[in-house]
Amino acid sequence: MYRIAMSDERLARYAGEEAAAGGRQYARENRVFNLSLLWPELAAEVEGPGREPFRVVVTLAEQNAVWVPQKAECSCPSPDMWCKHAVAVVLTARDDPEQILQRQPLITTIRQMNMAQAQDFLVSLAAVPAVREQMERMVPPQPRKYSDVAAVRDLKEAVSQARDLLRDLISPVYHDGIDLPGSLRPVLESAEELLEEGKAGQAAAQLLALTGAYLDVWTIMDDSDGDASGFVDEISPALAEAILLAELTETERGEFAPQLRKWAKEAQDYGVETLQAAWQAAERGPEAARALASLQEPLDEADQVLALAWLAALDKREQHHEFLAFAESLHKYGMYAAQLAKMGRVAEAVEYARTHIDDSAGAVAALQSLWDHGAHQEAVQLGLELARRLPTETQSIASVVAGYADLRGDEESALAAYLLAFQHFPAVEHYERIKDLSGDQWPEISERLWQRLRQGNSSYAAPRIFLQEHMTADIIASCEGQEGWMDSGLLEEAAETVLSEEPEWVIGMLSRQAEAIIEAKQSTRYRRAARFLALVKKAYLAKGDAEGWAAYKAAITAAHQRKYALMPLIEAL
Repeated sequence: MYRIAMSDERLARYAGEEAAAGGRQYARENRVFNLSLLWPELAAEVEGPGREPFRVVVTLAEQNAVWVPQKAECSCPSPDMWCKHAVAVVLTARDDPEQILQRQPLITTIRQMNMAQAQDFLVSLAAVPAVREQMERMVPPQPRKYSDVAAVRDLKEAVSQARDLLRDLISPVYHDGIDLPGSLRPVLESAEELLEEGKAGQAAAQLLALTGAYLDVWTIMDDSDGDASGFVDEISPALAEAILLAELTETERGEFAPQLRKWAKEAQDYGVETLQAAWQAAERGPEAARALASLQEPLDEADQVLALAWLAALDKREQHHEFLAFAESLHKYGMYAAQLAKMGRVAEAVEYARTHIDDSAGAVAALQSLWDHGAHQEAVQLGLELARRLPTETQSIASVVAGYADLRGDEESALAAYLLAFQHFPAVEHYERIKDLSGDQWPEISERLWQRLRQGNSSYAAPRIFLQEHMTADIIASCEGQEGWMDSGLLEEAAETVLSEEPEWVIGMLSRQAEAIIEAKQSTRYRRAARFLALVKKAYLAKGDAEGWAAYKAAITAAHQRKYALMPLIEAL
């Protein structure tokens, strides 16, 4: 068996000290379960603070006979790739590889069948009408590579060949239960790379093939999470841009526009509007996009996709003046300022952004372009001004500016930006950076930050920061403000910290949490309830009341003795 190669130090560099520490705690508490490997993805569920566990998928690569984690995805709300749940999964898989159930891809199982087994399998599958129809359309697989498409000059032939290449990948015979959008996303990313390389015709062929092949089967997929329809939304912008850049001939328009119209109508029937952008691009070319500039009403979703695709095409062609005129007509002020910066007109870009931009997306686009084109000081100064002027957008703009100021070594601007971001929405990492930058100002600044935390609306930051500062009364107040939805690991840490000073609070808070889980018969969370009760026991003993704990334990046991999954956990306390 291969082993996971990932040191604690490397994990800390990936995830940051806070997430790494949280992940280690979760791993120690055995919160990771259902570990399975379907190469190259290591999947698991991690018990979090809510009723449902978080789903984590870690992508592995093989290097020198070991498995090395490359990236992670988690269903938790953290914006970071390496959250504490992903860290916990890697640590559990590394330290206890026997937990990993290695699943074999269905295609491998099929290939291992003998002729009789394969025939029986296919006959049983053919009982499903949709699968039978797919089988009847299938052709023998051809040993081709995607690069073959580049040698085909005729777009229709290129699309035909590309669809042949995708057929086996998409067939539900081979992808029962597999994340099909995830499997196909590399094809989309390959086409996007072709667009960046100026190979619009090849990109259009690949994307048309991908769209047609995917739409053949997407309606029979489970779309309860929106992933199936969402993938069409991912394809549509690149497809519209490729068609606009490819400059289709009249013959090609006559071939593909009706097909795209059919696909767009099918997608629309399932609530997906964006594919209409590609149809309009094929039907009318650039004129379809240019016509948007004169519309009086707001653009709908498909028009927005078409407009952005045309702006991307103009940018790649370096048609700067038409880009500026079109962007301004659509009130894309951030993109207008970004284009000015790209053209070297920095002073104009700054002034235009200062007087026009009113949203975070536009601000970030302008700031990014200024930064990328060497106007670092201007990006920081403009960003601070926009963060102060746009209060509803402060946090996202100020966070970007703080990063730029850090890169420049401009501590004064970095401190100002981190303070703006923290006042809007407190975050632990911003607090720690402010502390590093404040110097002699820290006593005065810290009081302002603590007062902001006491106002609420700070998610997990308040208890975490107050724990860091050992402020018992504030720890208790922040935990009570989040009772019922607070991260259980953080609550346990808070209870451990204040236990010696406030045992009564620990008893009251954690007994309520444990009893709520038990009363709701949430058997998958009984381990969490037992951890809470272990702290309740410590609190009773801390105040010298062993009899009180014995009586409480006896009452819990008597009330719930028929919960057989719970009783061993209670008896072990």
